[in-house]
Amino acid sequence: MSFRGKPSKACERCRFLRTVDEPRYLPIALDVQARKLFFDHYILAGQINGLGAWDFLKPYHQSSKAPVHLQLTIDAASLAYLSHQMGSEKARLLALERYTAALGLMGKVLESPEIFQKMTTLFSSLLLDLFEKLSTTQNLSDKAWTSHLRGALAIAESCENRTMTSRTIMRAFTRLNTNLLISSLAAGVPLPNSFFRLREYLEASFSDEVTEDPKWHLSEIMARYVTLQNDFRVEKGARKSSLQEAREMDCILKTFSKRDAAIKRGFESQPSRMVYGNMYYAYPDRYSTHTWNVVGISRILVINFLNRNSSSEMERLELVLKGNEIASEIFASVPQYVDCMGAVKSIGQIELLEPAVPSQNSCTSHTSSHKLACYTLIFPLYVAGSVRGSDPRLWKWAIEKLRYIGSHFGIRNAEVVAQILEERSEKDPWRIYALLGSYAFGA
Repeated sequence: MSFRGKPSKACERCRFLRTVDEPRYLPIALDVQARKLFFDHYILAGQINGLGAWDFLKPYHQSSKAPVHLQLTIDAASLAYLSHQMGSEKARLLALERYTAALGLMGKVLESPEIFQKMTTLFSSLLLDLFEKLSTTQNLSDKAWTSHLRGALAIAESCENRTMTSRTIMRAFTRLNTNLLISSLAAGVPLPNSFFRLREYLEASFSDEVTEDPKWHLSEIMARYVTLQNDFRVEKGARKSSLQEAREMDCILKTFSKRDAAIKRGFESQPSRMVYGNMYYAYPDRYSTHTWNVVGISRILVINFLNRNSSSEMERLELVLKGNEIASEIFASVPQYVDCMGAVKSIGQIELLEPAVPSQNSCTSHTSSHKLACYTLIFPLYVAGSVRGSDPRLWKWAIEKLRYIGSHFGIRNAEVVAQILEERSEKDPWRIYALLGSYAFGA
């Protein structure tokens, strides 16, 4: 009803009542958003051939199915991941709150023999460690960097299901093995004896699965690498025995690296800013790419150590050439994931793009799995661009691709690392690794 074109008072009252009665949509709680993002990244996007490094957490996607201590640790890790990705201060503070609450509850859990021996307690310890890796931007030089993992090892050795041979146990124990190895390497601390006992248990109980995985054999080599790493960090004046061990390690890694010839495909390329030289490689999946890049990273770090401590100009030249070659191999793994309009399309990985490519010359967004693959290229690019005495073109190409990953895929840490590499402001590569979240974003 209106009077001279204006709504009557009765009509205004009706309109007000309708407005009040209309459903209102509340914003999704931050912890709910974080949990969804966390499970999308670690459980779904993290899967290769139906399996993921954290898929033992899949049954606990609904918090009601998890004991309280596991709920709190999932929330702490999820919120830390959200904070890391989005730069959210609110998420960081809430993550710290959940982490503190989880620590208090875990203290009581560990006093209960019945709960202590459950696999969910082991899962909680792994998640507490993941929170630390996501939240700590500086590499720690003592056992604090591995404290939660050492606690998880103690739980693993007394788990009530230790005699079972389920895939859940295998995945959780393998995750523990990998995380402790990498943490010890990055922090410069020796591996405990219980680490080697865990490996023996996995090989005895899951021989077929673990021994067929190249990454398992690589971890055996890297366990030896951990014992040598403190020597590798010496700038000059290393012992002769350390130099000999470094040369032996390089030979071992070189021999192991030849295995990738059976799984990678080489493609020749026309001159392109997205390809270093005229060749790039296609690996079966992100998991394989990461494995062989780890081999290259390890070799470069050994070569840099030998170069710093070499007294022969001829040997230094040979080491530089070798480092350049390995860096080029790492660069060859990059176009498969970052060259959306070239390599990604040409080798049949169009499913990485989301939504479908609208034209021949552009793409709009990318799947979580695609972004994860690009994130795992940041550290290899940094190390490859840091070859001591290398061809300046390697350094420039690494910086350029890091900046591209940052701008095109929206990964801000790639920009941060590009600046560090450009300024050559960091000598310890493991500090960069910690800055990137350590294995929190590994393949």
